[in-house]
Amino acid sequence: MSVGTHINEARKRIGLTQARLAESIGVHEMTVRRWEHGARPPDAKNLQALAHALNTTVGYLLSETDDPTRPTTLDDQDGNPRNHGDRIPPENIRPAGEMITLPVYDIRVCAGRGDKPFLEDVEKIGERTIERRLVGSVSPLDDRAPFIVKVEGDSMSEAGIRDGDEVVVNPAMDVYNGDTAMVCYGENGETAIKWVYNLPGGTIELRSATPGFPIFTYTTEQQKTESGVVIIGKVMVYTGLPKRG
Repeated sequence: MSVGTHINEARKRIGLTQARLAESIGVHEMTVRRWEHGARPPDAKNLQALAHALNTTVGYLLSETDDPTRPTTLDDQDGNPRNHGDRIPPENIRPAGEMITLPVYDIRVCAGRGDKPFLEDVEKIGERTIERRLVGSVSPLDDRAPFIVKVEGDSMSEAGIRDGDEVVVNPAMDVYNGDTAMVCYGENGETAIKWVYNLPGGTIELRSATPGFPIFTYTTEQQKTESGVVIIGKVMVYTGLPKRG
């Protein structure tokens, strides 16, 4: 089947109208209509946005698989989805048109050895307006809304994220193995940007993209006795899309 057919079937399966789908990914309704009719296929960025909005995979939309099911997200030691399994219902996705304004918080997220503590009460120091489609699904809940922070350190430079970059973090997006995420970990609650991996047995690994930096490993037992790992949100964009691990 064509990409358009799969978009149409996935949309109808979750009860989404063409207009609502268009709002959720920041495009015009006519664009969705053209995609479904095969007049013009979506580009790579829109395919990713469609997969998230339709709760499916890019592989399904491209007919690489017949299974529309999304893979399991990173789970905690109790087997619960680490992102709380809270995929946003279509009716709760906040439309934002082509652009969206995000707050910039005064958090220096370490992309080095993780020596900067994460502060719950942080100061808003500005705003940035970026393309809506780059952000992903926008939660109507304030504590799940996307935001921007500045990176310190070069441990993720091989993934394209360098010292001084500003990154968009979206707590509402699922994080899969190899995704770049903002995490809080350890007894002191250090915060950093890392590649995140869920290993067999519930072990979580936090890896840097640049060689020479330590790998932080937290077993299931360690997460029960220490602060463990809290995934704050997926890194969606900075000046480009971060490479996967």
